[in-house]
Amino acid sequence: MLPYKNSVHLTTKGNPVPRIRKTIRAIWTGTAGLFLTDAKTSLYVDPFVSYQSMFGIITGKLRIHNTAIENTIAQLIHHSGNPDGIFISHSHYDHILDVPVFADDWEKDERKKGRKKDIIPVYGSDSAGNYLWHFPEISKKFQLLQSEKEISLGNWKITGLESEHGKAVLGRIAYAGEITKKSPRPVRARDFRMGKIYSFMMQISGVTIVHHGSAGFRKGMYDGKRADILFLGVAGWKYSREYLAETIGMLQPKVVVPIHFDNFFHKRFQPETDKKPQILWDVSLEKFMRKVEREYPQTRLILLEPGGSIIWNHTAGKTGKKKSPAD
Repeated sequence: MLPYKNSVHLTTKGNPVPRIRKTIRAIWTGTAGLFLTDAKTSLYVDPFVSYQSMFGIITGKLRIHNTAIENTIAQLIHHSGNPDGIFISHSHYDHILDVPVFADDWEKDERKKGRKKDIIPVYGSDSAGNYLWHFPEISKKFQLLQSEKEISLGNWKITGLESEHGKAVLGRIAYAGEITKKSPRPVRARDFRMGKIYSFMMQISGVTIVHHGSAGFRKGMYDGKRADILFLGVAGWKYSREYLAETIGMLQPKVVVPIHFDNFFHKRFQPETDKKPQILWDVSLEKFMRKVEREYPQTRLILLEPGGSIIWNHTAGKTGKKKSPAD
């Protein structure tokens, strides 16, 4: 049985006094979704919880599961309050369908009664922006990503890097193309065209976290770059011989966390009732993990269950130097 974890604690030790103590948390919400917070500033990446049956995807319109989203938000903002930004890697439905609801301010806060509702800013491609155009209040807070341009949100520094999509559907890329300004509002899976693909490098307190949500890459995209924690998309990894070399090999992370391997055509994993997550049929997760462990033995591989978290305490001095996460 695969060694799923619900919560893993790491520590980083920086320079001598004066010390600044921070706790940083990253929660994998399923598929490529990530929630990151330092308890002051928080981010979503690809938030999506409206899992659909394969029959429903083939025969009908996609449904946004508002109750599931509201419950997820309530659990996440318990750690920090509402996020300050949402980052979209690309515009397939399992990355963007739920964004209009996540971007709305669902926080049930007595202090906010009578105040105008906040909308969380959303960052993504032209294709993502064209989907959000159908939600006027959300669209007003949309910002177009530019590759390699750094965005500052609180203590976080986020940089999008153009990438490529993995061949995740039997060796093929599904729904290539763009959602255009002339497109009707997307309602079926095939309407959610891919658009540009981004990975994200996120830095805080001397720690670098990379979200690489799709198992494709642009050769050399990580030349000269390093990561402490790599959240690495798995679906489609078998169809690219160089995938691990161009991600783990280039970034040399101390920790790798596989993501986007759970079956989002099945009901969402519930830790209270389910023994293990359902895995996408073409992923070969155990084979992936064995390959990573064999080829990159210096890298710690952590397998989270959906909803599981990486929590690490960072102690840094004024000079800003740091050491990498370790037990």
